Amino acid sequence: MTHRHKKLEISPVATDLRVEIAPAQPTEPTQEEVAKLAYSYYVARGYQPGNPAEDWFRAVTELRSRLNP
Repeated sequence: MTHRHKKLEISPVATDLRVEIAPAQPTEPTQEEVAKLAYSYYVARGYQPGNPAEDWFRAVTELRSRLNP
């Protein structure tokens, strides 16, 4: 006994479907961005000692406000 297989028939499908997806906007700054901005505060103080943790927090806060207006 032989079996005959039907060829699979592919029905036409819309081929011109275009979906535009906007690139995801980052909602958190990178560590590199924060470090650069925090360092700029140190430079702006004339390289005077300060509180690095406060500089870091200030940089994070400022960058977040820029990213999430």
